[in-house]
Amino acid sequence: MAECQRLAKQRPYVGPVGISAIYLGKRVRAVGRKYFTRPLDETLDDFIIWHLRHTLGDDWFNSQRQLPSNKQHKIMQWGLAMSEERKRVLATVPESSQVVGSHPTGDVQALLTLANDIYCLCLIDQLPEEILDRVRDVREFQGVRYEIALAASLVRAGFKISWLVSNETHAEFKASLAESGETIIVEAKSRRRPGVLHESGDCPDFSCLKADIGKLYCRALEKPTYGLPYLIGIDVNLPLAPERAEGFASWMEDVFESMDRGPLPTQEKPAKEYFLALTNFSWHYSGQQAAPAHEVTYLCPEWASAVPVDKRTIIAQFQAFDCYGIRPEGVW
Repeated sequence: MAECQRLAKQRPYVGPVGISAIYLGKRVRAVGRKYFTRPLDETLDDFIIWHLRHTLGDDWFNSQRQLPSNKQHKIMQWGLAMSEERKRVLATVPESSQVVGSHPTGDVQALLTLANDIYCLCLIDQLPEEILDRVRDVREFQGVRYEIALAASLVRAGFKISWLVSNETHAEFKASLAESGETIIVEAKSRRRPGVLHESGDCPDFSCLKADIGKLYCRALEKPTYGLPYLIGIDVNLPLAPERAEGFASWMEDVFESMDRGPLPTQEKPAKEYFLALTNFSWHYSGQQAAPAHEVTYLCPEWASAVPVDKRTIIAQFQAFDCYGIRPEGVW
């Protein structure tokens, strides 16, 4: 596995790329089967934010604008925060025509990663209306946000996805890699926290919280796998730590300890999953502060019910998780 993770860092981007052309002084962008005429000087970041609003619809957007700011959907709150950050950055630039960049804040990174994930799935026509309805719903947003994140990550690593029926009795989707000819099945779980991402209650003291993913893991093990290799992704939804020179985040140590207390899989009683990805894609905690790097660790049992036999599948999935939130240079 370590060798596959090393090779994943050398693997080029193989995901979908948007088509863009200049026509009559405008930039024409193709997203799936749709074409959009946009300003010539619009950046890709600006376009995917506009595309997110377009995809969610004017009716939804206008209804959100009528709400008090503290009642608005997180997407709207992040959008307002991005507008304020844009004003702050542009105020430091002497020439209005100059192209500038800045390190994103937590709110900006949360919005951009969601917008990029939805853009990526729209490029391949894999964003069902049922998924979008759940994005619009504050009660469903956290869970579906993570499902979209995993789907888009694997798509950018070269997988083709097929969504399964959305309910508690099935995993989220199947993912097939053409170069290996293998198909895996994927389940996504996100740990809910009081007062975070539209959850009711008051925010606790996060310095005292543990990952506490045991119940989510057990629920993931209840899903049928249809004999396919099973990948489980669980997001711990905790504040990201500042850059560390070495060692693990405290929540990782908590997970390792809890997993060590359970029985080890054997050849006679193998694990259901061949790969457990534990992520922390939680830029929303950082707010107006600079967005730290995402956190991810992996647990791979020695024995599993079904395992990909081609290492290219493993390499691609490492690329999917390790590169989340990072857009390769030149990918438009």
